Amino acid sequence: MPSWSEIETGSPAHPLAVVALALIVVATLTAVVLLRPDPSRLEPRDPVAQVAAELTVYTPTGTAFVDAVPWGRVERIESPTGETLELPAPRETPLLLELPAGEWRIALSNPDLEEEQVCELTVAVGARYDCTIEFERVTVDQYFREAGWWR
Repeated sequence: MPSWSEIETGSPAHPLAVVALALIVVATLTAVVLLRPDPSRLEPRDPVAQVAAELTVYTPTGTAFVDAVPWGRVERIESPTGETLELPAPRETPLLLELPAGEWRIALSNPDLEEEQVCELTVAVGARYDCTIEFERVTVDQYFREAGWWR
């Protein structure tokens, strides 16, 4: 069998090379035909439904800074119509809430004082609101005594 350097230019191709090339072409075409998806088994595509599924829903919101003195816990966030929002985690104040535009009532409690108070907001898109509840007035002396700084 002649080596590649011995084959002259213009001489007929080696019969084994021709057979190998033919087998590669046949194997490739067979793979393409056999691996092609069957159009009858594909689900029909609805372009409108596909685009709708890919869209993210934008809910216009405003921001509410919620605080309570000496501290509080968010118990409910509800609209006048009874719609409620998921409570944040953690629920203790102070916290910053993103609320959908509309009217909202934020109910806060302080278990130490066994009472609940409500802050009412009318939220506009992009606006910031403060919701501060004073359960108990704390003086400077009281604060330092309870913190252990003053005796």
